[in-house]
Amino acid sequence: MPYYNFKCMECESITEVKASMQEKEAGLAVECPNCKSSNTTHVFGNIATMVGSRSSAPASACGLPAGGGCANGACGLF
Repeated sequence: MPYYNFKCMECESITEVKASMQEKEAGLAVECPNCKSSNTTHVFGNIATMVGSRSSAPASACGLPAGGGCANGACGLF
């Protein structure tokens, strides 16, 4: 079951909620555990990925092999 991040629009805290995709699509009513507000909105959290390589090429700042995946480092992240 996926986890979703919701931001409270009142106190700006982030809450992680575990829910099925069906529950999410039906409209989750998420209450902020910090201030009890129901004024929350879905936000996208960090996405963790693993990139494996047996190449001896040096890695770029984002962990991908230099010259690959990141348009030669021009992805704008680093």
